[in-house]
Amino acid sequence: MKIQNKKTVSIALMGVLATSALGGVFAPAAEAQSSKKWRNFAIAGGAIAGYGLLKKNKTATIAGAALGGYSLYRSSKARKNEKRRSQSWYKQRYGRNWRAHYRS
Repeated sequence: MKIQNKKTVSIALMGVLATSALGGVFAPAAEAQSSKKWRNFAIAGGAIAGYGLLKKNKTATIAGAALGGYSLYRSSKARKNEKRRSQSWYKQRYGRNWRAHYRS
């Protein structure tokens, strides 16, 4: 019984990791969805890590925690890039006094 359970967990984990690895290939080019995509991967990584903790599976716990941590890092990086891009639009449009227009 335990052997089938380990096989099922490992197959499911490989499926999730393959999906996350190929997610960048099939993702749309728009950067606005990038931070949302990485946030969802972070949630999935947390769920995998939680499952691993409940079932006392070290492999799933470590893989889920690694996926969650890396996804949180990429999500914050994408949010910063989105904010920088929106600020540069205001800077181009309003010139030197762009901050006064950006606040509103």
